[in-house]
Amino acid sequence: MAIEIDEAELANYKALSGFLNKALANPKTRREILKVQKQLDPNASIPELDANEPVLGEVEALRNELASFREENAKERREREERERVSALTSRWNTGRESLRKAGYNEDGIKKIEEIMEQEGIANHDVAQAYFERLNPPPAPVRPAAAAFNMLDQIHGAPDDVFKDLIASKGQDDNVLQRSINKVLSDTRSGRV
Repeated sequence: MAIEIDEAELANYKALSGFLNKALANPKTRREILKVQKQLDPNASIPELDANEPVLGEVEALRNELASFREENAKERREREERERVSALTSRWNTGRESLRKAGYNEDGIKKIEEIMEQEGIANHDVAQAYFERLNPPPAPVRPAAAAFNMLDQIHGAPDDVFKDLIASKGQDDNVLQRSINKVLSDTRSGRV
Protein backbone atom coordinates (compact mmCIF):
# COMPACT_ATOMS: atom_id res chain seq x y z
CA MET A 1 0.00 0.00 0.00
CA ALA A 2 1.60 3.17 -1.15
CA ILE A 3 0.77 6.53 0.34
CA GLU A 4 1.18 9.55 -1.75
CA ILE A 5 2.31 12.87 -0.27
CA ASP A 6 3.10 16.07 -2.03
CA GLU A 7 6.59 17.50 -2.39
CA ALA A 8 6.13 20.23 0.27
CA GLU A 9 5.01 17.74 2.88
CA LEU A 10 7.93 15.43 2.04
CA ALA A 11 10.36 18.34 2.37
CA ASN A 12 8.81 19.18 5.73
CA TYR A 13 9.23 15.61 6.96
CA LYS A 14 12.82 15.48 5.74
CA ALA A 15 13.64 18.79 7.47
CA LEU A 16 12.01 17.60 10.71
CA SER A 17 13.79 14.24 10.49
CA GLY A 18 17.12 15.98 9.88
CA PHE A 19 16.53 18.32 12.82
CA LEU A 20 15.70 15.43 15.17
CA ASN A 21 18.69 13.39 13.97
CA LYS A 22 21.01 16.37 14.62
CA ALA A 23 19.42 17.03 18.04
CA LEU A 24 19.69 13.36 19.04
CA ALA A 25 23.30 13.18 17.83
CA ASN A 26 24.34 16.19 19.93
CA PRO A 27 25.00 15.16 23.62
CA LYS A 28 23.88 18.58 24.85
CA THR A 29 20.41 18.39 23.27
CA ARG A 30 19.79 14.61 23.18
CA ARG A 31 18.59 14.38 26.79
CA GLU A 32 16.25 17.36 26.34
CA ILE A 33 14.67 15.86 23.20
CA LEU A 34 14.18 12.54 24.98
CA LYS A 35 12.58 14.34 27.97
CA VAL A 36 10.15 16.08 25.63
CA GLN A 37 9.30 12.73 24.03
CA LYS A 38 8.69 11.25 27.53
CA GLN A 39 6.46 14.20 28.45
CA LEU A 40 4.37 13.75 25.32
CA ASP A 41 4.14 9.96 25.77
CA PRO A 42 4.73 8.98 29.44
CA ASN A 43 4.41 5.27 28.59
CA ALA A 44 7.17 5.38 25.98
CA SER A 45 10.15 3.20 26.84
CA ILE A 46 13.31 5.31 26.75
CA PRO A 47 16.10 3.33 28.44
CA GLU A 48 18.44 6.32 28.70
CA LEU A 49 15.93 8.21 30.80
CA ASP A 50 14.26 5.28 32.54
CA ALA A 51 17.57 3.86 33.80
CA ASN A 52 18.72 7.25 35.08
CA GLU A 53 15.51 8.23 36.90
CA PRO A 54 16.25 6.35 40.19
CA VAL A 55 19.80 7.68 40.26
CA LEU A 56 18.65 11.20 39.43
CA GLY A 57 16.02 10.94 42.16
CA GLU A 58 18.70 9.96 44.67
CA VAL A 59 20.99 12.74 43.47
CA GLU A 60 18.15 15.25 43.81
CA ALA A 61 17.41 13.98 47.34
CA LEU A 62 21.10 14.38 48.25
CA ARG A 63 21.14 17.88 46.78
CA ASN A 64 18.09 18.82 48.85
CA GLU A 65 19.64 17.32 51.98
CA LEU A 66 22.91 19.15 51.35
CA ALA A 67 21.08 22.43 50.77
CA SER A 68 19.13 21.91 54.00
CA PHE A 69 22.35 21.14 55.88
CA ARG A 70 24.05 24.24 54.50
CA GLU A 71 21.06 26.37 55.46
CA GLU A 72 20.99 24.97 59.02
CA ASN A 73 24.75 25.39 59.33
CA ALA A 74 24.55 29.01 58.15
CA LYS A 75 21.68 29.68 60.57
CA GLU A 76 23.61 28.16 63.49
CA ARG A 77 26.70 30.22 62.55
CA ARG A 78 24.63 33.43 62.42
CA GLU A 79 23.03 32.61 65.80
CA ARG A 80 26.44 31.81 67.34
CA GLU A 81 27.91 35.06 66.01
CA GLU A 82 24.90 36.97 67.36
CA ARG A 83 25.30 35.33 70.79
CA GLU A 84 29.01 36.18 70.81
CA ARG A 85 28.27 39.77 69.81
CA VAL A 86 25.61 40.11 72.54
CA SER A 87 27.95 38.50 75.07
CA ALA A 88 30.76 40.91 74.18
CA LEU A 89 28.42 43.91 74.43
CA THR A 90 27.01 42.67 77.76
CA SER A 91 30.52 42.17 79.11
CA ARG A 92 31.56 45.64 77.95
CA TRP A 93 28.39 47.14 79.48
CA ASN A 94 28.98 45.41 82.85
CA THR A 95 32.64 46.45 82.83
CA GLY A 96 31.56 50.05 82.23
CA ARG A 97 29.07 49.91 85.10
CA GLU A 98 31.73 48.44 87.39
CA SER A 99 34.07 51.26 86.36
CA LEU A 100 31.43 53.79 87.40
CA ARG A 101 30.96 52.03 90.77
CA LYS A 102 34.73 52.16 91.37
CA ALA A 103 34.62 55.88 90.53
CA GLY A 104 32.15 56.30 93.41
CA TYR A 105 28.80 56.41 91.60
CA ASN A 106 25.78 54.81 93.26
CA GLU A 107 22.90 53.15 91.36
CA ASP A 108 21.06 56.47 90.86
CA GLY A 109 24.18 58.09 89.41
CA ILE A 110 24.79 55.10 87.13
CA LYS A 111 21.18 55.25 86.00
CA LYS A 112 21.50 58.96 85.15
CA ILE A 113 24.69 58.34 83.18
CA GLU A 114 23.04 55.49 81.28
CA GLU A 115 20.08 57.76 80.47
CA ILE A 116 22.56 60.22 78.96
CA MET A 117 24.14 57.34 77.04
CA GLU A 118 20.75 56.45 75.58
CA GLN A 119 19.77 60.05 74.77
CA GLU A 120 23.08 60.99 73.18
CA GLY A 121 23.87 57.64 71.53
CA ILE A 122 27.03 57.10 73.59
CA ALA A 123 28.12 53.45 73.86
CA ASN A 124 30.98 53.91 76.34
CA HIS A 125 30.42 54.46 80.08
CA ASP A 126 33.71 56.35 80.52
CA VAL A 127 32.85 58.82 77.76
CA ALA A 128 29.34 59.24 79.19
CA GLN A 129 30.83 59.78 82.67
CA ALA A 130 33.04 62.60 81.40
CA TYR A 131 30.07 64.16 79.60
CA PHE A 132 27.89 63.82 82.73
CA GLU A 133 30.55 65.43 84.91
CA ARG A 134 30.91 68.27 82.43
CA LEU A 135 27.15 68.87 82.54
CA ASN A 136 27.04 68.46 86.34
CA PRO A 137 30.25 69.86 87.84
CA PRO A 138 30.80 69.20 91.54
CA PRO A 139 29.88 72.04 93.88
CA ALA A 140 32.63 74.40 94.96
CA PRO A 141 34.30 73.39 98.23
CA VAL A 142 32.92 75.04 101.35
CA ARG A 143 35.35 77.40 102.98
CA PRO A 144 35.76 76.94 106.69
CA ALA A 145 34.89 79.73 109.08
CA ALA A 146 37.69 82.01 110.21
CA ALA A 147 37.98 80.27 113.55
CA ALA A 148 38.04 76.51 113.90
CA PHE A 149 35.46 74.81 116.09
CA ASN A 150 36.80 73.49 119.35
CA MET A 151 34.51 71.37 121.48
CA LEU A 152 36.35 72.20 124.64
CA ASP A 153 35.75 75.93 124.01
CA GLN A 154 32.03 75.26 124.07
CA ILE A 155 32.06 73.98 127.64
CA HIS A 156 30.96 76.73 130.02
CA GLY A 157 32.93 76.64 133.19
CA ALA A 158 34.71 73.61 134.57
CA PRO A 159 33.98 70.19 133.09
CA ASP A 160 31.42 68.24 135.11
CA ASP A 161 31.76 64.69 136.41
CA VAL A 162 29.98 63.11 133.39
CA PHE A 163 32.39 64.77 131.00
CA LYS A 164 35.40 63.72 133.12
CA ASP A 165 34.13 60.11 133.22
CA LEU A 166 33.59 60.17 129.43
CA ILE A 167 37.16 61.38 128.83
CA ALA A 168 38.55 58.82 131.28
CA SER A 169 36.69 55.89 129.64
CA LYS A 170 37.60 57.08 126.13
CA GLY A 171 33.99 56.45 125.09
CA GLN A 172 34.22 52.73 125.86
CA ASP A 173 31.89 52.64 128.90
CA ASP A 174 28.26 52.48 127.71
CA ASN A 175 26.85 53.74 131.03
CA VAL A 176 29.04 56.85 130.98
CA LEU A 177 28.25 57.36 127.30
CA GLN A 178 24.50 57.10 127.95
CA ARG A 179 24.73 59.58 130.88
CA SER A 180 26.66 61.98 128.64
CA ILE A 181 24.06 61.71 125.88
CA ASN A 182 21.23 62.25 128.36
CA LYS A 183 22.98 65.33 129.80
CA VAL A 184 23.55 66.85 126.34
CA LEU A 185 19.92 66.19 125.36
CA SER A 186 18.70 67.67 128.62
CA ASP A 187 20.88 70.76 128.26
CA THR A 188 19.84 71.22 124.62
CA ARG A 189 16.14 70.85 125.36
CA SER A 190 16.27 73.19 128.28
CA GLY A 191 18.16 75.80 126.30
CA ARG A 192 21.26 75.81 128.52
CA VAL A 193 23.50 75.19 125.56
